[in-house]
Amino acid sequence: GFFGVPVSFIGLEKGSETHLCPVVASPKNVVLELAIARSAADEAFVSTLEQVFHELKASVLSPFITVEAIGLLFGLDMFGKSLAPLAYARWRQRLHPNKPDSRLLLDKLSREQAESIIRSLQRALIVKAVGRELGIQREAITDEMIRELRETALGNHAGATDFARVFRLDAEAEGRFIKRLQNVYRINRGYAQIQLERLGRIGFTLDEQVHFLGQALRSIGLVEGFSRFVLLTGHGSTSENNPYESALDCGACGGNHGITNARVLAQIANKTAVRARLREQGVTIPDDTWFVPAFHNTTTDELCLHDLDLLPPGHLVYTERLINGLQAASRLCAAERMATLEGEANAAGRGGDPARAYRLARRNAIDWSQVRPEWGLARNAAFVIGRRHVTGQLDLEGRVFLHSYDYRCDPRGRLLENILAGPLVVGQ
Repeated sequence: GFFGVPVSFIGLEKGSETHLCPVVASPKNVVLELAIARSAADEAFVSTLEQVFHELKASVLSPFITVEAIGLLFGLDMFGKSLAPLAYARWRQRLHPNKPDSRLLLDKLSREQAESIIRSLQRALIVKAVGRELGIQREAITDEMIRELRETALGNHAGATDFARVFRLDAEAEGRFIKRLQNVYRINRGYAQIQLERLGRIGFTLDEQVHFLGQALRSIGLVEGFSRFVLLTGHGSTSENNPYESALDCGACGGNHGITNARVLAQIANKTAVRARLREQGVTIPDDTWFVPAFHNTTTDELCLHDLDLLPPGHLVYTERLINGLQAASRLCAAERMATLEGEANAAGRGGDPARAYRLARRNAIDWSQVRPEWGLARNAAFVIGRRHVTGQLDLEGRVFLHSYDYRCDPRGRLLENILAGPLVVGQ
C-alpha cells in the first residue's frame, strides 16, 4: 500500500505532480526527487537524444520524414520482442542510460532555504539562456554578470548591464534578451512568488514525520522486536502492450508503483530526531535497525532493494545474505504462482522447477502477446486481519489478502477501523 503516507510526488526530471495515495485522499505534502550526480558521458548521451527528438518535432517536414528516418528502429524492436523477448529486453536495457542515484527532499524548507533554491534555479536558467540565445559559454561570464542580469529581469536594476557592455549588446538587443528571460525562462517577480508558494508545500514537518511513522508501525503491531533490517516493500507490475497495466500496480498509490512511498517512510524512519520523538511515545527503535525500501514486481516476483548506498558501514556485510535470500524467495514464489496461470506457464507446475518458473514469469512481463501476465487481486477469496503466526503454517495458494494487526497495540480499535475502511475494500 501507500504505508499511510499520502504524498504528491515530483519525480526526477518530471514537471508535474503524481498523487501517490488512494483516490479519495488529497495529499498536502509534496516530495521532490533530486539527482545526486550523473556522469558526463550519460549527460552527453541524454542531451544528444533530447536534441535529436526536439529537432524532429520542431521541423515542418517532420511528420513526413520521421517515420522514414526511424521506422527501421521500431521494426527491429518488433522482431526482437516477438522472436527473443528475454534476450532482446536485456540488450535494450543496456542501451538505456541508467537513472542516476537520487534523494527525496522530505524536510520542510525555511523561507530562506526556499529563496536560496529559487535564486540558484534562476542563475542556472540565465546561464542556459546565455548559451542558447547568444551562444556565449559559461566560462566567459562572471557571477556578478549573472547576478546583475537576474536583478534586471526581476525589476530590481535599471540601466545597462556590465554583461551588455562586455559583449557589446546595444540597448535594443539587451532589452530583447531581458524580455526573453522574463517571458520564456520565467525569471520575473510573479513566477518567483508562485515558486515560493510551491516550495512551501515540499516536505513534512518533524511532527508529521513522527505521526506517519508511528501510525504505520502501530497499524501492523511492529512496536518491539525490531530486526537488523526492516524492509518496507512497495509493489507494482511491468508488462508490455497491456491496456490494464496500471490496474496491476498499487491501487492505494493511485495506480502507480509503491516504491516512492516506501522510500519516503524508510528515509523518515532512519532519522535520529524522529526515533527520539517516537521513543518518548513508547516505541523504541534500536540503533542497529535500518529501514530499507524495496520494490516487489508482482509480475516477475523480483524484489529489488533501494537506497543501499545509505546503509551504515556495519550493515554492509549482511546485505549479500539478504539479497541471496530474497532471490531464492522470488524463485520459489514464481514456482507457486506460475502454476495458476494458463498456457505455457502451467507447464512449470505448482512446486516445479523454481528457476524455470522464474524465467517464465520474467518472459510474461515482456511478452507483448501476453494478455494476462499475472492475476493481481482477481483470485482473491478472503481477507485475514491479524498477526502473521495465525496463518504462517498455512498454504493459502496466494488467494488471501493478509494484513498484519496486533490488537494489543489498538485498545480503542481505531487502527482496526482504518483497516476495515481501506484495505478491506481493496481486498474485496
